Amino acid sequence: MKTIKTSLSTSRWLAEDNYKKDWHERSALLLTIAENIGIMNEINSYTEYGCGPFMPFKITLKNKGLQERVVYKSVDIKKWDDETIILDLNKNRVDLMAIEKTDCGIFSGVLEYLDDLPSLFFSPKEKHKILFVSYAIHQNSYFSLDDALSVLKNLSARANSGWRNHQTIENLISNFDNFGYIGGTGMWGNQALFVLINKNNLNE
Repeated sequence: MKTIKTSLSTSRWLAEDNYKKDWHERSALLLTIAENIGIMNEINSYTEYGCGPFMPFKITLKNKGLQERVVYKSVDIKKWDDETIILDLNKNRVDLMAIEKTDCGIFSGVLEYLDDLPSLFFSPKEKHKILFVSYAIHQNSYFSLDDALSVLKNLSARANSGWRNHQTIENLISNFDNFGYIGGTGMWGNQALFVLINKNNLNE
């Protein structure tokens, strides 16, 4: 589906007020999925893309008592602290190749704002063994006029939120194939959660 580009999704995330402090709950669920599928021994370092000012995954690591035992790196379009690495995935994907390798990359609350979602999953193959991702899936099926109107209403709401792509579950899973395979899944509200395994790098 063609993307209508807008500056809304970029400018919105420069203001701290647009970030919610409860997003660490989503991060905690992603970590729980990884625990349940038994891959935590593979992860000693994390990179949180789109970390925001509150860095929800860093909070999760602290709450789990893991912060002192692992390496955490933060990446965003704005430098929230001295250690935040600046990267805009919609402007220069080449910059992703300059990001230091870590065991796990986290794209939580990020994928909906990317112009070219399918190509994203090629680059992290060289950077991470595992990905934690979330996505609010677009339901594109309809069998009546009412269903069609509901789909259009949903698209309008997504666009008004600054979301730049609208993936169905089939599209999303196809994109994941560019990285590896799905190791575990979950839900947080209306968002699907996935732990993806890079089969070429695991156990290196």
